[in-house]
Amino acid sequence: MKKHKNSGAELNFLDAGCGDGVNLVGMSRKLMNHSNIRYIGIDYSPLRVSRASALNHLFHVQQASLYNLPFKDNIFDIVLCNHVLEHVPDLSLALGEIYRVLMPGGLLITGVPNEGCLMGRLRNRYVQPSILRKTDHFHFFTEKSFGQSLIEKGFNIQSVEYETFFFPCTHINTLFSQFSIGHHIMLILLHLFPSQAGGFIVASVK
Repeated sequence: MKKHKNSGAELNFLDAGCGDGVNLVGMSRKLMNHSNIRYIGIDYSPLRVSRASALNHLFHVQQASLYNLPFKDNIFDIVLCNHVLEHVPDLSLALGEIYRVLMPGGLLITGVPNEGCLMGRLRNRYVQPSILRKTDHFHFFTEKSFGQSLIEKGFNIQSVEYETFFFPCTHINTLFSQFSIGHHIMLILLHLFPSQAGGFIVASVK
């Protein structure tokens, strides 16, 4: 990004599965000191495309599928795909399309829930099996399984950040999240057992 800022070249940012545009807004604020950034979003839902487009006239949002991204090869500097890939039946095809449109050396940021971990399996199979019956998730990732999917498509993982602790009961998780002491306990548990994080954010490059 420093290179683009110094050269004055346009930086292309894609939110792949932008939903209502919350992450587009967040990233535009985070990168507000960097001029000449083109913010692009895609989503399969026309309603969500409409909502995201209305947030900022600088957002270029369109309806599209992760299986067939309507962009040229090697065009994006940054691709964000946050809590989307667990909903996609054909993970390999979606990651292949993201790899295609990301330029060499470009950054992919992906966030997914850690539902394949021990705590996730306990919740879905025994504590709250109704979640498993109702979920629209096709994949129940662990850090290892998701990382392997990225590597198989040619991505090089640079870093992994963990999101809170995965309590095997949503009611307990909600209760702990409401109080500072509960939040502190969750951070301690996450530090002791990072494999049981509620989710993780992976930064990788092409």
